Amino acid sequence: MAKKVFILVKTNVKEEVPYLGVDHAMGAMATLIGEEEFEATVAFVGSGVLNCIKGQKFLDIYNVESIEDVIKLALGSDVKIYICKEDMEKYKISEDSLVDAKDMGIEATIEVKSWNEIQEEMKKADYVFFF
Repeated sequence: MAKKVFILVKTNVKEEVPYLGVDHAMGAMATLIGEEEFEATVAFVGSGVLNCIKGQKFLDIYNVESIEDVIKLALGSDVKIYICKEDMEKYKISEDSLVDAKDMGIEATIEVKSWNEIQEEMKKADYVFFF
């Protein structure tokens, strides 16, 4: 049975913490591949959903690197990326505005999930980290 790592990102775009959350998921995938079956999931909730809007200029505004590229790499690395539906509604974020990796030839996309669905996925994880 696959080991599951679940990373919950609730920090907004003004800090590097969200970048570290996604980076940790990819690092876990790279480290544990070959050891055993392994799944990594990153869920963006609260103001963390603001990290998933494509085309933002974090460096210009907050002097922090955008995590758009690392989200794209994660999607291409079989990391599941979820975004909380209720928080998308709160911040008026449309699915069309979410980061995707189609320009890299990657078909995987950010999945919109309700808070209840995200909690259920967290319960199935062997390891849960909060960023």
